[in-house]
Amino acid sequence: MYGLIPKTYCGERVGALVEVTGLTGIKGDGDPMDVLLLAEYTPAYGGLLARACVIGGLRIIDGG
Repeated sequence: MYGLIPKTYCGERVGALVEVTGLTGIKGDGDPMDVLLLAEYTPAYGGLLARACVIGGLRIIDGG
């Protein structure tokens, strides 16, 4: 399932985490943080809340 975490808008502080790669001037896109939830079942409908544990993360730099 694909979704987002409300009230987690990517901004200046998130962009600063990317500078480890050697790139500078990177800023967050202003959107909520995206999530991919792996589950043992397929929900019957969307718009649900689910408890989840973070198992990893990716720094993704796209075209802006």
